[in-house]
Amino acid sequence: MLCDDIDISRSELDEMLRDRFDRPIRPKLQDMLSVINRSDTPDLACQRLEESGIIKAGFFSNPQRSFAPYVPGTRILPSERPTPDRRPDSLAMVIAIASDPDGILRAEAAAREFARRLKPFQAMFSESLVWYLTENAFRDSHPFETTRLGRSYFAIEMTLALCLESEGIDVEQLRIGEPCERMPLLIQYALAAWDGWRIAQRRDLRVTSDFWPVGRYEFERFRQLPNPFSPLLELWLTGYRISANFDKDDSAVHLYANPSGIAE
Repeated sequence: MLCDDIDISRSELDEMLRDRFDRPIRPKLQDMLSVINRSDTPDLACQRLEESGIIKAGFFSNPQRSFAPYVPGTRILPSERPTPDRRPDSLAMVIAIASDPDGILRAEAAAREFARRLKPFQAMFSESLVWYLTENAFRDSHPFETTRLGRSYFAIEMTLALCLESEGIDVEQLRIGEPCERMPLLIQYALAAWDGWRIAQRRDLRVTSDFWPVGRYEFERFRQLPNPFSPLLELWLTGYRISANFDKDDSAVHLYANPSGIAE
């Protein structure tokens, strides 16, 4: 995982995130458009793409993966998620997925690893992944926000901040520049926390206080704990977005692809 590389710097990651956030590359777009017809039903397009080898056989029938209905021009807030289906209901969703199969799988792998690293803070993950095709819902009205990541994420973020504060380090001071559309505040905080975790590892700090749940990591060394912010940054570097509650009411991970460049 790139973000676990000890040689990569915060400024390098900042530049990469500004370039990649919410911008899927879709390297297979032309190849897959040569295989399907615009008049194909979503199921027929899925069949053609799997038979051609552009996307792995069984991808669209994996029971752990589902797809939200796509309505062009809509922006989905985390509080307004539509009920997903096991198969894509639109050709646009099929195109979005099949035009970047490797990026999709990397985003899913990063999401699973993110959930795994949050598990000690009582994050619940059902292994269910839901894909949405929608623009960043917060872009117009709340340009400095992008998503919600649940209480477990907040807990681990606060635990780190309290531990560093006891050493005279303010995580806020690790942020680079001001938030903007290309670098929302949430990502700035995550990048600063990622660097703060590495500082705690280099200084061989121990977890001195837990925000919630109490005592989960107390007195363990940071260098023995995987950086929970690495897979989150890794996911954003794929060009996709995430939201999750990681609780008993919603234990799925929700992944978002920008429909820019895709038209039915």
